[in-house]
Amino acid sequence: APLVAVIPSPNTPMVSARNVLVAAGHAAVQPGHIRAEHKGGDAECLTILKTLDENEDKVYRSLSKNYPADAIVDYIPSYGGAIEKTDETGCSHSYIRLSNLLQGFENPKVMDVKLGVRTFLDVEEGYSKGRHDLYTRMAQLYPEELTAADHELGTITKRRFMAARDAHTSIGSLGFRIEGVAGMADEHVAAVEAFLPKVQSGEDACKAFHDFAVSAVDVNVAAPRALVAASIAQGLTRQVQGILSAMKRSAFVQDHEFIGTSLLLIADSRGHTGVFWIDFGKTVPLDENTQIKHDKVWNPGSHEDGLFIGMERLAVALQGASGVLCEEVLSTSILRSGLSTCSAIAGLSSLSSLRCRSAFQPNFVGATCTVP
Repeated sequence: APLVAVIPSPNTPMVSARNVLVAAGHAAVQPGHIRAEHKGGDAECLTILKTLDENEDKVYRSLSKNYPADAIVDYIPSYGGAIEKTDETGCSHSYIRLSNLLQGFENPKVMDVKLGVRTFLDVEEGYSKGRHDLYTRMAQLYPEELTAADHELGTITKRRFMAARDAHTSIGSLGFRIEGVAGMADEHVAAVEAFLPKVQSGEDACKAFHDFAVSAVDVNVAAPRALVAASIAQGLTRQVQGILSAMKRSAFVQDHEFIGTSLLLIADSRGHTGVFWIDFGKTVPLDENTQIKHDKVWNPGSHEDGLFIGMERLAVALQGASGVLCEEVLSTSILRSGLSTCSAIAGLSSLSSLRCRSAFQPNFVGATCTVP
């Protein structure tokens, strides 16, 4: 299920399909999957309509009914029920109504981060059936994963393919994967799209979050850009830590297995930030006899989702990005004090890599700086 926030368009109530799909990393989703909802003559978009997924609707209804005061509620889009809409051709479509998470942000940039150590359910339709199309894709993407028996059969199961895909991305190495971004200029989006598939390590993720924070800052901002970007990284870090704390206190989290959920990171040109938990199409309630910790790696049948693993490592990567940006603020101050530009820039480049690597070493304490 794709992103549930809207990048507002000044010309039409239909959300830019490219912005939504790029942010959520679902290029196969058809335009119209998410619509802005304008009520009456109000130009503001307070709610959005997302194509109804029966399981996701069930999760939202259960959250509203059974967990109304849960610790995690404040970090999840508000649910306004399921509705039917008729399009211009007379066809009826089902949607769920959700709050627009970008309301109140100015020229926001968004990043979609998939959470957990796997993206597939323990039991999924067609999961154990051999498929030739997935064998072909595996041969193209991960040929080293195929065995002699696979080549003889010419098929693999969906479980094999999805497990291999997760193992070859940061889902396997970090417990989260940056799916995409939106709100940036096209040239910046292209650069990010080229880099994201290469994100495998904590250092890579740190650099990605660093660049995201910098890209969100208005070029005409009065304060030093690095200072505003540092404020953004610090704000995102605090909010991710707050969500993780809420998750650990949440009865809703305790009672469910979360596959394919995402954190939506938001930053705007004024340095405002927001972090929300979205996409519950593969969230399922646990059997009363099943308990999971959310901080364990998955084994078949264990139902462990690694939710906390991804959240904790995500917080560390953001903290590392914040440290890099704080060092850049200090470097800018040194520049103004007379240090040669070439020396400062050369030192800054190596320093950024060092700080990102250091963030994933034992006993790391992130740098801090005073941010208004």
